[in-house]
Amino acid sequence: MITALDDRASRIHGLECGADDFLTKPLNRVEIRTRVESIVRLNRIRKLLMQQPDKSQFQERLKQASDETMDGWIHDPDCKDDSE
Repeated sequence: MITALDDRASRIHGLECGADDFLTKPLNRVEIRTRVESIVRLNRIRKLLMQQPDKSQFQERLKQASDETMDGWIHDPDCKDDSE
């Protein structure tokens, strides 16, 4: 958000309404570019994190599949050890 308002209440209100950043006039081109690059980088990281599967869910599904496989082998007569 770019605005001429520079009081604390206005900045807080702008951020609470969804602004990613709050810049006041007069503008500095280097500051704007740096802040935009930072927001783009954070959004890219946020997107990557949202695409990652929840590791605890993955580990739980893997454990469940392993347990079911082992249980199936234990009860399968074709998998019994004939040397006993």
